[in-house]
Amino acid sequence: MNRAQMKSCCAAAIRQLFKYEGIESALIFNNIYYTGTRTIKVYQVSLKRSDVDVPKLKDRIMDVAEAFNFDVKFKTTPGNMWGGPAFIVKL
Repeated sequence: MNRAQMKSCCAAAIRQLFKYEGIESALIFNNIYYTGTRTIKVYQVSLKRSDVDVPKLKDRIMDVAEAFNFDVKFKTTPGNMWGGPAFIVKL
């Protein structure tokens, strides 16, 4: 399995983790960029509705990424007129 396929599998596992935590699956976005970076984005409104403990969620995401041997970065965006604030996981 090549690195791109591994990133895809890791992203799918993180999406499943979000679903397990009770985050609405329709609001989880998975993007891939020309640089090979893969992101999983969820709007912070969904996190608040699901009453998710974000620091605990970050630890679990890091555990999943370590299982696939990837480094993970977290980013939050302030939002704009097209979308609200978001929580982004970068692989």
